[in-house]
Amino acid sequence: MGSQLLLVFFTFYICVVSSTRTLAPSPDQNHFSSFISEPMRQIGFYLVSVDYSLYHNDCKKYEHLLGKVIHGRSPKHALVYCYKHVMYGFAATLTEKEAEKMKGEEGVLSVTKDIIIHRDAPYDHDADNEDSNY
Repeated sequence: MGSQLLLVFFTFYICVVSSTRTLAPSPDQNHFSSFISEPMRQIGFYLVSVDYSLYHNDCKKYEHLLGKVIHGRSPKHALVYCYKHVMYGFAATLTEKEAEKMKGEEGVLSVTKDIIIHRDAPYDHDADNEDSNY
């Protein structure tokens, strides 16, 4: 009787584990993509360098500046990080159009798209061989 109960429990466990594995979304699927408008899908991280004499490393002033160029989102949520030592400016999530508009704002010195490098990405040896002269 005990071994039959153990067998039933083990079978149930296998069924539950296998069903969650097959029903789980793949990492490259975005279930919310149908709810997000096309321009919002193209949001990237941008580094915005500003004139210190106008903004004085004040995060509230950065939020106000973001409020001028973004629409449909909160400037507070678009502001990712306020730099205080490395540079004068901030990091924000912007679309390409918003980044272009940001470049025209007073006191903005530069707006550059930040490149995100994933540490878990596989190393591509072929890319190194293409650049070498050997």
